[in-house]
Amino acid sequence: MKIFNHYSVQIKLAIAALGMVFTLIWAEVAYSGDKFVEDKWRFPSEQDIKWDWLEYKNILPEPYHAAGDFNGDGKVDDAWILIDKENENYWSLIVFLSTDGDKKRLVKLEESNAKVPAQAYGIVVKPPGSYKVACEKGHVSLNNCKNGNILTKNTSINLFRFESSSSIFFWEEKSASFLRFWESD
Repeated sequence: MKIFNHYSVQIKLAIAALGMVFTLIWAEVAYSGDKFVEDKWRFPSEQDIKWDWLEYKNILPEPYHAAGDFNGDGKVDDAWILIDKENENYWSLIVFLSTDGDKKRLVKLEESNAKVPAQAYGIVVKPPGSYKVACEKGHVSLNNCKNGNILTKNTSINLFRFESSSSIFFWEEKSASFLRFWESD
């Protein structure tokens, strides 16, 4: 099995709910056959900790990583803001969904246009629950928005721009895919 990025990647998986104690699990994760990721993207390094990632490091030590059971299969999945190997101004939000084997199913949720660096964004998990989204606030009209709220069954991914916009990616069983709703713009 080929190990991602020429070495074993030690990933600290933090599973947390608001106000709860963090459970840390150290896992060695091997991504086999994911040429898309290996050829184009890289995980953030210490050199990438600058701007907002540095400013908010004490509050959010890994703003580029979130872990949780996003699709409700009982397995821990990972969401990463990955940086383009050729141009650090490009980045992508990619989810690594756990499968029955040792491979991960990759889902790209967002890709930058290079106008704003990755370090202006962060990701955190949101526990299952009801969230007020932008359709209630009059920002946008969304088909799947009921009375201005969405109800998430599983842990969701909150992609936000520091001190600015915020959206939630959550797994919808019916379509077996992620849906996105805006909390603020």
